[in-house]
Amino acid sequence: MAWALTPLTEEQRSIQTVAREFAEAEIAPYTEEWDRESFFDPALIGKLGALGFLGMMIPEEYDGLGVDTLTYLVALEEIATIDASIAVTLSVHNSLPTQMILKWGSDLQKERFLKPMARGELLGAFALSEPEAGSDAASMTTQAVRDGDDWILNGTPS
Repeated sequence: MAWALTPLTEEQRSIQTVAREFAEAEIAPYTEEWDRESFFDPALIGKLGALGFLGMMIPEEYDGLGVDTLTYLVALEEIATIDASIAVTLSVHNSLPTQMILKWGSDLQKERFLKPMARGELLGAFALSEPEAGSDAASMTTQAVRDGDDWILNGTPS
């Protein structure tokens, strides 16, 4: 059975090149030190945002690039080739929080959160772990409950 790769468009190749060059210049020189020191450089988020990598799957109306999944994955692969942890940060941000807000958020929430997330001014995350559940979302018991203007977080500290 012969496998055929999907040919990339000119735009996809351009984004791939930008991602590769960014990763080689801004990440590769520091990966060993960052891993050894368990260090995360927050300035990297602003740089990724400035290039549009934090808003790849966010529509242009919310300051994103609005690219398709393949284009996003091509850029992600280039970052992952240099540093998997930075790629995970990019992946989580572009998938779970941004896409949940995009799909289920109100217009006000989309305006308030998606634009700064696309620009790298806010970094989205996803927490999924409990001592008895690990990363099995169905077994988690922690809850956030609204109490007036506040939220009460109930759960077991790990």
